[in-house]
Parts: sequence; structure tokens; C-alpha cells
Amino acid sequence: MSEFQAGDLKTHIIKLSYPMVIGNFLLNIAAAFELFLVGKISLEALAAYSIAQSSILALWSSVHGALINGALALVSRKCGAREQKTISEALPGMLAFGMILFVAFGIISYALLGPTLRFFGAKAEVYTLARDYMDIMLLTCLFMTFYSVMLGTARGAGDSMTPLKIVGVLMFLNVALDIVLMVFLKMGIKGAAISGVASYAGGAICYIYVFRKGINGIKLDGFKWNTPLFKTYAELTVKSMVQNFTSDIGNMAMLKVISMYGNPFIAAFGIVSRLVNFLMQFGWPISNSGGVIVGQNLGGKKNDRAIATVMESFKIFSWVTVPTAIVFFIFAKNIIPFFTTDAGTIHYGVDYLMIMAPSLIFLGLGMTMQSSFTGAGSIGMPTVLNILSFIVVRFGLIAVFAFFAAVREAGVYWAMSLSIVFYGIINLYFYMTKKWMNKEI
Repeated sequence: MSEFQAGDLKTHIIKLSYPMVIGNFLLNIAAAFELFLVGKISLEALAAYSIAQSSILALWSSVHGALINGALALVSRKCGAREQKTISEALPGMLAFGMILFVAFGIISYALLGPTLRFFGAKAEVYTLARDYMDIMLLTCLFMTFYSVMLGTARGAGDSMTPLKIVGVLMFLNVALDIVLMVFLKMGIKGAAISGVASYAGGAICYIYVFRKGINGIKLDGFKWNTPLFKTYAELTVKSMVQNFTSDIGNMAMLKVISMYGNPFIAAFGIVSRLVNFLMQFGWPISNSGGVIVGQNLGGKKNDRAIATVMESFKIFSWVTVPTAIVFFIFAKNIIPFFTTDAGTIHYGVDYLMIMAPSLIFLGLGMTMQSSFTGAGSIGMPTVLNILSFIVVRFGLIAVFAFFAAVREAGVYWAMSLSIVFYGIINLYFYMTKKWMNKEI
């Protein structure tokens, strides 16, 4: 395991980040390719895909992220204190808790699938396509449970190369199956769902195999059980999940607002959301790596080094956000038509991307701060900050802009952008209080 409690912070962050940056680049190529294939089917298929990705699957992404964050916080702190054997005892319980969340999520989601899709604007053919997609895609959550817990454990232990190798397997499966199922077999949006299930099943199997052999002193060996750490992991994961859900509730409420403007507006929202996610998937490994190093240094009682890690992570993240914001703003008219030929979707998408572009720098700031809070195990306060940013401020701005007829639909875009600016600034303020370092694990 790398010695994160000494040496150059920038070097540590980059070495821990670059494998995951490459991995997420590969995943985003696969996601963009799949979006491209869906866009070629029909506008209705693209709208159905956007609704599914922005509603139920967005909620599962929060569970997925919470499982990773809980593992990252627990494992990084214990590894910083040189307690790898304890983590090996905790791993079966962590996987068991992940399965509990999957079962609960799966039952509720399937029971409410139809009403949820209709609530977010799926009608007629769009509803049928979205339902066909989600009936299959929900199975992905099962395999992502194992994938998420073990990814977070590997990252918390300071191993980024194993996740990169497994992402390579997942990306290959996803692209190959998309081509076979969607292009050659003409299975449409159902093919995309089957591809997603099979890809994450492959990734989960790979993680089980490597953890049976062991990673940095942590090994999945039998069914050992550590009840105190099971409870700690459950607490950290649930708090992280609530934190993520606050963002998702805001996003889904936005989807409801957007659904009132018709399929082109919905499709544009889905395209730009994917593009922003492209940035986040690049930046997440950087901010996440900072969180790992923060956790390991707090575990080793090196608080000043933990504080310095946060700002170093933001500086490195800015290498991504600043150029991306410039490219999105200048080349929006060239980027959006790549995903659709529908004139209305292009019009809305270009406006949305240009308005969102400057706020991406603040998105990077907020993500960096919250990843560091997660690494420290301080997850409660960021939930409050998310509620303020993505619900109170965002929808307050929508209400204000609604009074100005000249703004029209663009008011939705401005509310999204300005709420992200607020998100970055308020997280910076909480970082400066240093209260986030006081959590004991």
C-alpha cells in the first residue's frame, strides 16, 4: 500500500487518481456510444432512456455511490491505522448490508415503476420503451451491489489499478454487447438493458475473484463477521445515501418540471446530464482520491496534512473542470448535434450546455470538499448542504424566474447553474470551519 502519510501530496493524488480517470474515461466512452445508438433508434427511445436514467436509475446511483463512500471512509481510516485484518473481518458484513439495500430498493422500485415513469412524463410509446428498459435494467442493481462495495474497499486501501483492470472488462463487455444486441440483433432499448446487466455481472465476478486472493492485506476469506464494523458501515452508508438522495430528489423534481415542456426538452436534459456526468466521472476519481488520503491521514493523526490534501485535490480537479467548461461553452453547437438530429432538442440542448458550462468549476469545488468530508467520515452536514443547494436554492430560483416572461424555459437552466455555484461556495465555507475532521470511526 502506498504511504500516504508522507511525501508529496500532488504525486499521491495523481498516482491514486489516474487509473480511475482512465477507467471512467473508458466507461464514459461506452456510455456515450450507447447514448449515440439509442439516439439513432428514435426520439421516443431517447426520451425513454433519459427518463429512466434520470429517475429510478439516478436513485440507484445514489445507493451505488453510498456503498462506495461508506467503504472508502471505513477502509481508509482503518488502513491509516494499519488495521487491514479488521477490514477483512468486516467485508462479509459490508456485502451483506449491500444486499439488504438492494432487496429493499428492488422491491420498492418494481412496485412503483409504472407510476414513477408516468409521473416523469413517459406517455404512450415513450412509456412502453421506458418500461421495457427498466424491467430488465433493475437486475443491474444486484451485481452493482458487489461491484460497489469492493470498489470502495479497494480504493480505500489505496489500490486503483485493480479497479482499472475490472473497468476494462466491464467496458469491453458493454460496448461489444451493445453492438451485438442493438446493431446486429435490432433489439433496441432492451438490448441496452441486457448489455448493462451482463457488464456489471462480469465486473462483480472479477471483484469476487481478486478479493478471494487479497488486495493490500484485505481478503474475502469465508464468512467472518465483525458486528461493530457492520453497524459502522451501515451508518456511514445510510448517511451517504441520504446525502445523495437529497441531490437526486432535486434532480427528479427538475425532471418533473422539464417534462412539462415535451419530449425535445426531456431529451436535451438527458443529453446535457450525460455530458456533465462525463465531467463528474473524470473528476470523481480525483476528489475521491483526496478523500482516501484525507481518511488515511486522519487515521494516522496527521490533521494538518489532511487539510492540505483537500485544497490540493481541488487544484488538480480544476485541471479538468476549467478546460471542460471552456469546450462546452464554445463548442456547444457542435457537441449537441452529435447525439440527435431533432431541431428542438438541439436548440434546447445548446442553450442548456452553454448556461451550465461556467458552473462546472463550482461543481468541482463542491465535489472535492464533500469527498474529503466522506473520507473523514463526516457525512451528516453535507446532507444539509445538498438540501440547501439542490432543493431550497434551486427551486427558489425557478419560482423567481417564473415571474419573468422573457426568461421562459431558460429560467430552468439558470436555476440549475446558479444552484451549483451556491453548492461549491457553501461547501468551501464548511471546509474552512474544520468541524468535518472531528468524526471518530
